[in-house]
Amino acid sequence: KLWAGEKSTASISYDKWSPLAKKLRENIPGVTLRHRPATKGQFVINYDFEDGAVKDKSGNEYDGKLNNGAKVVDAGEGHGKAVQLSPDSFISTPLESIAYPYAVGLWVKPSGNQAANAVILESGDGKLLISNGTSPTVTFEQDGNQYNTQIILPADTWSHIAFSADGSKTSVFYNMRRVAMVNYYNSRWDVLRNETMVVTAPIRNIGSASGNSVNGLVDGFFVLDRATYGGEMSFLGKHYANALP
Repeated sequence: KLWAGEKSTASISYDKWSPLAKKLRENIPGVTLRHRPATKGQFVINYDFEDGAVKDKSGNEYDGKLNNGAKVVDAGEGHGKAVQLSPDSFISTPLESIAYPYAVGLWVKPSGNQAANAVILESGDGKLLISNGTSPTVTFEQDGNQYNTQIILPADTWSHIAFSADGSKTSVFYNMRRVAMVNYYNSRWDVLRNETMVVTAPIRNIGSASGNSVNGLVDGFFVLDRATYGGEMSFLGKHYANALP
C-alpha cells in the first residue's frame, strides 16, 4: 500500500507515512483528531466567572471569550457571578470537542422566553439543546440526529445539567443525579431495540455562534477528562459553581 499526496509521483510507503502523520496530529495548535485535549490534570476546563471574565481555573489556560454582548453579572442565589446570555450572545472556548472518557457540566437558569432548539453547548461535532422541535426536553444532536433525554429545565430556576461518557454509554445528570442515558433505536431487523450510545461532547461554544443561544444565565462550566458518577457529580456541581441546588 502506498500513501500519496497531491502528486501521484510522491507516493511513499505506510512505514514512512505513519511517523509523519503522528507528528502532524500531535503538533497542530488547537487541533486533536482524537478529540482528547491536552491537560495538566483531570480538569480540562473550569470556568466559575468569579473574576468577571472567562478565566480557566484548571491550570490549562483554556480561557474563554465573551461574544456578542454576553456579560458577567452578579447572579445571587449562591452563584456569585454568572454569565448572561441572549439568543445572539455566546461564550467561545479554544477547544472543539472531547471524546470519551469525559464529564461535562454547567448550571443553567433559562428565562421563560426560549427559541425552539435553543443551544446550551455546541461544536462542529454536535449540540446540546434545551429543547427540540417537538418536545421541551433537553436534547443531544449529533450527525443530524436528535436524542431526547426527557429532562425539562424549568424557567427562571437554576438547574444543573451534566453528562458523562465512558466507552459504552453516555449518562445524563439532572441536578447532580443520573436520570437518563443517551439511547437510540436500533432498527436492524435482528435487533429492534433501544441501545445506549457514546456522544462526543461539544465544548466549542456555551450558547451558539449562529444566533440561537439559550436565553438566560449560565455558571460553573467544567470539563473533566474522565467519566464520573452520581456522588462525585454532586461534589463537582456544588463546589465548582459556588452554588447550592
